[in-house]
Amino acid sequence: MVLGVVSCSKDWFDVKTDKQLSIPTTLKDLQALMDNSFELNNNCPFMGENASDLHYFSIDAISAMSGFTLNSYIWAKQQPNLKVPDWMSELNPGGGSYRKVYYTNIVLKGLEKLSNDDDQELSNVKGQALFFRGKAFYELAQIFVPVYSTSDGDTNLGIPLRLDPDINISSKRSTIKQTYEQVISDLTEAVNLLRYANV
Repeated sequence: MVLGVVSCSKDWFDVKTDKQLSIPTTLKDLQALMDNSFELNNNCPFMGENASDLHYFSIDAISAMSGFTLNSYIWAKQQPNLKVPDWMSELNPGGGSYRKVYYTNIVLKGLEKLSNDDDQELSNVKGQALFFRGKAFYELAQIFVPVYSTSDGDTNLGIPLRLDPDINISSKRSTIKQTYEQVISDLTEAVNLLRYANV
């Protein structure tokens, strides 16, 4: 029997990675995040469609379903034996939308640090980020927020409005009114920026 022992040099654990490799710092980097069409355009919440009455499945098809797909289709009030995954996970029904929010917040935070001679290009990138964030919040509101009413919009809870890319900041739910005000604010500013950027 042969036994081999491999070890690392003493200072191997002290080597720091180059954080500049993973942090977008230029307008081109930030535009590249906005060019991720799969994440920003194709990845939308599916629970509303699953729970709609636009289609029907056979008993065999329903028996093969599991997790959120099954529970949204049968309108389960509780989800037994199903651990809710991380808030940006593929398995979380709002995870795709919150990943969009995360990417757009990285772009918006990065733009705050840039001064660019080409204001049109900067406005274009910011407009894209605000559009996709507003759209993501709207999609989440359609699934997780009760219908808006002026009588209870200030008191009933809406969705968590993540406005910073820092994942260490705790999430707390906004009111329904705050949710829709953020959607309107993001989309209105996006329209104005994209109009200016394309003049």
